[in-house]
Amino acid sequence: MGSGASKEKRVLLLGCRGAGKQTILRVNYGPPCMSPELGITILEANTEEVTVFSWDMGGHTHPASCEKFLKKKNAKGLVWVVDSSDRNTLLESRFQLQWALSHPEMDGAPLLVLANKQDVGGDGAEAGEAALAPEEVADRLGVAAYEGQRAVRVVGSCAESNEGVREGMGWLLEAMDEAVVGADPPRPPAPGPSPQEAVEEGRPGHTSLTK
Repeated sequence: MGSGASKEKRVLLLGCRGAGKQTILRVNYGPPCMSPELGITILEANTEEVTVFSWDMGGHTHPASCEKFLKKKNAKGLVWVVDSSDRNTLLESRFQLQWALSHPEMDGAPLLVLANKQDVGGDGAEAGEAALAPEEVADRLGVAAYEGQRAVRVVGSCAESNEGVREGMGWLLEAMDEAVVGADPPRPPAPGPSPQEAVEEGRPGHTSLTK
């Protein structure tokens, strides 16, 4: 491992509201610090090895504020948290992820997708209530499109029990040691309108994601 491996790493923990981000921070790092900036509540947690910044994407969060934070936090790894049991948020989550990864600050940054809330539902759950498998979450988010641009891993998780989270974070930190961030890899397609506008307008070609 090179000398850069010992440096503090900066990671973004993002996703739509209610995906389980704050629980992940609390279970792994203790109660996070909260600070309102530009109308967004930023959560921050840190250890000697890593500092994690988190905020909600989508909803009332303005894209311009998110763009400023992507630049300001200078993070080199991304954890994208998804509520696997909430099919209604997957389309917006897909647009938000594409938007975040379209920014130069995220070029080459390893991507960990946590298909969270795998404990929801089960054999006795009604159709549409049980959590989607990590593979289906990856498909609905279009994760395969990013695999040639950066290290990518999708892990099923349960924030409360920390199942999958520790494993995934361990992988991410190792991938960050090996990544050459900002080396101008192929870029994902330009997102066009903001994710909120895309969801409201019902962009064509993505209707299958909501089934």
